[in-house]
Amino acid sequence: MRSDIEEEVLSRVKPSASDTEKILKAADALQRTLLSKADERFEPLLVGSVPKGTFLKNPDIDVFLMYPTDVPKETMAEETLELGRELLEESVEKYAEHPYLNGKYMGYDADIVPCYEIKDTDDMISSVDRTPLHTEYIMKNLHGSKRDDVLLLKAFLKGIGAYGAHAQVKGFSGYLCELMVLHYGDFESVLKAASRWQFNETIEMVDTKKEFDEPLVFIDPVDPRRNVASAVDEETLALFVFAAKTYIESPKQSYFFPAELEKRSTEELIATLRIRGTRLVMLSFPRPELIDENLYPQVEKACRKLHEHLELKDFCVLHSGYDINHEIRLFFELEHGELSNIKKHRGPPVFHPNAASFHAKYGKQVYIEGKRLMTDREREYTTVPALLSHLIENLDMGSDINETMLKELTIVEGDEAVKTAPDAVDSFLDKSFSWEL
Repeated sequence: MRSDIEEEVLSRVKPSASDTEKILKAADALQRTLLSKADERFEPLLVGSVPKGTFLKNPDIDVFLMYPTDVPKETMAEETLELGRELLEESVEKYAEHPYLNGKYMGYDADIVPCYEIKDTDDMISSVDRTPLHTEYIMKNLHGSKRDDVLLLKAFLKGIGAYGAHAQVKGFSGYLCELMVLHYGDFESVLKAASRWQFNETIEMVDTKKEFDEPLVFIDPVDPRRNVASAVDEETLALFVFAAKTYIESPKQSYFFPAELEKRSTEELIATLRIRGTRLVMLSFPRPELIDENLYPQVEKACRKLHEHLELKDFCVLHSGYDINHEIRLFFELEHGELSNIKKHRGPPVFHPNAASFHAKYGKQVYIEGKRLMTDREREYTTVPALLSHLIENLDMGSDINETMLKELTIVEGDEAVKTAPDAVDSFLDKSFSWEL
């Protein structure tokens, strides 16, 4: 029996009968239109949450064009893109293991994706080939009220910011949600199980001989060589486990429908930084023409590398993060923005063979602390902007953003950073859980 909260959540996230009719009508129309153009070259198949009945409001419509395995990849990709441009409005070319088209169809987001038709994952040529088998597996095994449990789980994950296997979230896919409900039984049982998970938790619905070294492992029952949860990173896993624990202790609708963050004014943000006594540094540069799946990993890499090198040069970074919109912004909040001109440099113990060479190198500047030779050296960089400018010229930040950063990088600090991008700064400084806003 569902709780009052679960019933209320379902009433808000589950499409109405009329909405469901419209969605299914649009999906059927797209599939039929593609079938009329197939001329026996391929078979269009509706995949994803729509045929499985596990879709929230305003779902995507995903149609895979299944080709015989003897068709060249280039041919099926070219045909798929041509059909997508013809049938979809506002079409955009994207890339998985093949190019595919995303756009609008009868008001819904839609993807038309090429794949090879296979009966078993042993015959798989590319990873997308297994998707129709995933759809078939869920349609065969997930029935009745369990579909509503999937909706609850998706809504919960969406509310806490952990839904989606894409690069922006690195979280739980729809297929993983369906499998978790199948394995544990219902929404409540999934959360109770998740609240007890450990790092590198492994869940098996089928036996596998392969070992995985990832934060969460859920063996794909369709392809036991694959971890369905491979996209889930350690932070997203920790967020879900913690949210599951706290929800079980005190269930609230805010886990599913978090309040919007109340935006602080520029003056309030500046005052917040004054109270914290920290130094905020923001790097900004234009967004390169890249799809999200390629862009996000490079921006994350750049942020991580700069964080590491700031620490190596004695700037204590409290927090770092990024914001991606029309412009890319990297943020670093530091304990202090300027260092002394000199730093203590440790040498070898006086008993060590290298003691003589250390003394010869630094001469009269050498002294002893305890048993070790020491010297005070002049710092190469004492301010963050100077060090960051140097790092960006010498570090590999990612092939597609290096050039943009070098040509059009802006570095601002403190109040100026807040005034330049107050909303992005506000989001960066806010570390509260979404369900506690």
